[in-house]
Amino acid sequence: MYQETIPWIEGTPLGIKVRSIEFVPPHMHEDLIEIIFCLKGSVRFDYEYEQFTLHEGEFISVDKDAHYLYDGRDDLCVSLYIDLNWFKDRYPFITSQLFVCEYAQDSITPRRSCHDQLKGILLALLFFLGRCDQKSETDRKIIRSSVEKIVDLFIHSFDVIFFYYPTLHLKPKLLERHQKIYHYLQQHYAEKVTLQDLSDELHLTTSYISEFMRKLCRGFGNCLGYIRAYRSEKLLLYTDMNITEISEACGFSDPKYYNEVFKAWYRCTPRQFRKSYTEKMKCPSLENEYGIHDIFTPLNKLMLHHYMDLFL
Repeated sequence: MYQETIPWIEGTPLGIKVRSIEFVPPHMHEDLIEIIFCLKGSVRFDYEYEQFTLHEGEFISVDKDAHYLYDGRDDLCVSLYIDLNWFKDRYPFITSQLFVCEYAQDSITPRRSCHDQLKGILLALLFFLGRCDQKSETDRKIIRSSVEKIVDLFIHSFDVIFFYYPTLHLKPKLLERHQKIYHYLQQHYAEKVTLQDLSDELHLTTSYISEFMRKLCRGFGNCLGYIRAYRSEKLLLYTDMNITEISEACGFSDPKYYNEVFKAWYRCTPRQFRKSYTEKMKCPSLENEYGIHDIFTPLNKLMLHHYMDLFL
C-alpha cells in the first residue's frame, strides 16, 4: 500500500517534492495541506470522487481527503506540504478546519482575486527555494514567513464556507465561532451530537446556533453529515470493517442513512468508493522525481505570464 514520503525542509513547516507523474495511488494526509502546482503539461487529479485536469499554471489543494494523481502529459508538478501543527498556537482550531482551493479550468473558482494572490506567493516562494541555502537560518526564516502568508490566506479566504458562499464577509469573531463549531464536531462526530451540546459548549442558544449554521454551512445536520462521511473515508480504505460497522463508528444512526449522506456528497455509495479506491491503492506509484533546480525554465515562464496578467 502506498505511503507518501515527504521531504521536509528542516526548521520549517514546509515539505516539497518536484516530479512528473504517471500515477500516484490514493492516499490521505493528517494535519497538513498539500498544494499541487502544475508547472508544465497537465495531470489528472481525483478526490471526493471528483476529477480535475490541472494544466500549466494551475493548482489545487487537498487536506484530509483521499486523493490520487494520474495521466500526466509532459508534466512537471510541484507538491508543497504545509504542517498545520506549526500554527496551532496562532490558530488553535486549524487542524479541524476544512479548506477548498481549486484554481483550474475544470473547477468553479470563486474569489478569484484570492487565488491570484496565492499564486503570486507560491511563485515567489518556489523562485526563492531554487536559489536559497536551506541550511541557512536566515533563509529558513524567509521560508517560514512565506508559509505563514499562505496559511493566513487559507484561514481567511479558503475555509470551506467561502467556497459555498464566495461573497461572504465574516467578522473575525464570527469566523472564530464557525471554527469552534467545526472543531467541536470534528472531535465528537462519532457521538450522538445535538444542538444542545453545541449550545453548552459555546454558551449560545440553540436557536442562534441553528440559524448561524443554516446561513454558513447549510444547517447543523448537513454539516455534521459531511464531517461523518469524510471521516469514514479512512475506515473504508484502511480497515476491513464492514459498512454497518463503519456507519456506527462514524456516528450514523443506521447504514441506510450513511449511504444516503455519503452518496449526496460523493455521488457514489461507500461500497463503490471503497472498491474503486482500494483497487487503485494496490497499483505501484509511477513517478519521476526531480531537483528544485529543474523547475526554473517553466517557473520563469509562469512568473512572466502571471505578472503580465496583473499589470496589462
